[in-house]
Amino acid sequence: MIGADYDWRDDALCAQVGPDLFFPPLGSYARAARAICKACPVRLRCLDWSLSLEDDEFGILAGLSSSDRAAIRAGKVSIHWLESLEVAS
Repeated sequence: MIGADYDWRDDALCAQVGPDLFFPPLGSYARAARAICKACPVRLRCLDWSLSLEDDEFGILAGLSSSDRAAIRAGKVSIHWLESLEVAS
């Protein structure tokens, strides 16, 4: 079935809000987007997908910035680090 690998997106909380929230201005922490991701039931699926992207320069995916994802890809940070992330208050 075409698109079956992306069926998890139907359960993503970000699908219920506008995309602008997940593409904040440079320098913004994107607290609201990160909070939505933290509560999302498919966060780890999203992380797996986001780490597979070749062109990944912008946006909050799985609660992480492009810099966070680059650090995971480079092996500077463990994916298990994701479990300890808290949304800054």
